[in-house]
Amino acid sequence: MTRASAWTTIRAFAGSRNLSVFVLVMSITYVLILAVFGVLVDDRWLDIIAGLYPFRLLYALFFLNLIALGIGWVPVVRQRCQRAEPPERAENLGRLEHATQVPGTGLRVEDLKRYLRRRGFQVPSAAAAPASDTARHASVFYASRGRFSLVGNLLFHAGFLLLLAGAATNALYRFEGSAIVAEGDSFRGAKEEYRTIADSAAALPEVDFDVEKISAEFWQGRLFFTGLEAQLLHRGGRDIAELSSAARVGDADITISGFGYAPLAVLKDGSGEIVARARVRLNIFPAGSEDYFYVPGYPHKIHVSFYPDHAQVDGKIVNRSMNPVNPVYFLRILRGRLPVFTGAVKPGAWAEFDGMSISFPSFVQSGDFHIVRNPGHPFIWTAFIVMGLGLAWRLLFYRKEIALWQDDAGRTWLSGRFDYYPKLNAGWLASLAENFKGESA
Repeated sequence: MTRASAWTTIRAFAGSRNLSVFVLVMSITYVLILAVFGVLVDDRWLDIIAGLYPFRLLYALFFLNLIALGIGWVPVVRQRCQRAEPPERAENLGRLEHATQVPGTGLRVEDLKRYLRRRGFQVPSAAAAPASDTARHASVFYASRGRFSLVGNLLFHAGFLLLLAGAATNALYRFEGSAIVAEGDSFRGAKEEYRTIADSAAALPEVDFDVEKISAEFWQGRLFFTGLEAQLLHRGGRDIAELSSAARVGDADITISGFGYAPLAVLKDGSGEIVARARVRLNIFPAGSEDYFYVPGYPHKIHVSFYPDHAQVDGKIVNRSMNPVNPVYFLRILRGRLPVFTGAVKPGAWAEFDGMSISFPSFVQSGDFHIVRNPGHPFIWTAFIVMGLGLAWRLLFYRKEIALWQDDAGRTWLSGRFDYYPKLNAGWLASLAENFKGESA
């Protein structure tokens, strides 16, 4: 086999229906595997499985087959979009379906032509001559509509190419990260402001906003959100970020995915002088969750838990509701591995350790913001629009062919061929034969 013939074979297989069927069967198998693993294992394993090279190869084969099919379809579509010619040959007239016999010559042909032209049909002014001496039938006239209907097929499949472009763009330039921001604080998008950044994340997005207010509503005071939103102020104006609805800030989409409290920490040295004062961003929600922070220049690791509505039960702290009715902090302060303070501290009270003291006089609500940039999404939304247009074009402006012709026995027939809705159009043909009965005009 020569190199040219091998390339031709590979190109033919890439655009074949055999490859389409193979990719379809493997895709179904792939979905079933993910469905089974989704029940049995943690979600992060689904990401690992979906990213394996066999599945990436499946994606590549799908789009390779799609591109090859599209390239092969272009000349076919161009040919079928040419001006339609009357099917003079017997074998062509024979493929027209839904034949209705017209008694005698009793159709008002010119009236029928005018009617079809008003309906968008192309009707030649005169019937063409038979194509060859082998033609056994002759057409009285031929009309067609929808010769550009296959353009809808191209649009539909072009949508998949836009999906490919969107997926590739997201794979290369997608960003995902999270940050804890309190009410009244600003987020400027610096790398150190992020709490987490996905390993595969691209360059940082252009994000700059202030958190004006965070609102959380709980069902009967329990750990069940009935509402969670944050009011953001940014260069484009004000927006609301919610759990299920993102706010567009810069080139990223922002949702609030978590709730918490940001206490104001005040540290005094042995002389009572304030040496540090700052609002600390901690992940201390729900009640009992523990996080920690360091005060720069000091060796102490300060662990903090927060109970918004605490009570003492059998010497232990319990939380009665999510509403900040009776708040208290539980602190564990370590110097190295040595505990230097353990206990509950109310807002404004002081915890003393190693000749110093710390207090949390106030707190504000904070939010865990999920920041995502998907630059390929415009391609994906455009793809769905293009696919919808292509599907509508194909189904609404489908090809119709009508021929009034005589067979070799001298009988007159009104026949048609339609891409879709054959029963509906068969009834329409019969109504044409009935409505335009009479001598020819």
